[in-house]
Amino acid sequence: MAHHKIFLKDNGEASFVCSACGRTSKRNMEKFLNIDSPLKIKCQCKCGHSYSAQIERRQYIRKKTKLSGKFLTPDQAKKGLMSVVDMSQTGLKMFLNVAPEFNRGEKLMVQFNLDNRQRDLVSREVLVRNIKGKEVGVEFLSPEHYDKLGKYLAFS
Repeated sequence: MAHHKIFLKDNGEASFVCSACGRTSKRNMEKFLNIDSPLKIKCQCKCGHSYSAQIERRQYIRKKTKLSGKFLTPDQAKKGLMSVVDMSQTGLKMFLNVAPEFNRGEKLMVQFNLDNRQRDLVSREVLVRNIKGKEVGVEFLSPEHYDKLGKYLAFS
């Protein structure tokens, strides 16, 4: 059974949509704001339909990808190859080919080509948010609203 994804807003509000009747209901889910990982819950609509939902705290949907690129520190002392495994409008998760030689809170530059027809180059300054082995989560420092990356995420 597929899970519906429910995204929490910063105020803890979540919207639930029944797949059977289309009824929308909003609920305060503030108690789940501090949970780091997705949480699965059972939901029941007033129409009687039951379904599973996965609560996520992300503001933007993440798109799974497999894009090759490179990363480097501003002084270009540390650099390497990476693969973008997922991304959203605010950041991305990348898998490095080497163990990272940088820490949370450091700035990097990432460059990769999208897999669209134009193979657009994305070059962004990012802030390292988390590191788990060779997997690194980063946040874009200067989000450019609706640029080539925004269009890519919106229309894929």
